[in-house]
Amino acid sequence: MNSNIPQSLRTCACCKCQHPITEFYTTTGGQLDHYCKECRRKANRERYYTRRRNELKRRNYLVITDVSDKVLRMALIKNALRNVRLSVERKRRKEWAIIDAEE
Repeated sequence: MNSNIPQSLRTCACCKCQHPITEFYTTTGGQLDHYCKECRRKANRERYYTRRRNELKRRNYLVITDVSDKVLRMALIKNALRNVRLSVERKRRKEWAIIDAEE
């Protein structure tokens, strides 16, 4: 190893620049991260947006607004509204049953 490099400096594995140890995060094991704080933030931000983009691309469910056939889209909307209405009615009946049981 280079003995002329002070112990308070560390080389970032990403940008290959030497930074003080205070510019590195510590891992849960108490060791210093291999990337400096700036490079770690950039890598995390890029990974977040890449995953988000891929997640949106992988949608495997039907989005009603993406349906181009007007008749089909209206039928889907009506079905969705009916399901919501039924769900609300079930919830209200359940709440009333709880209130009646308390009295």
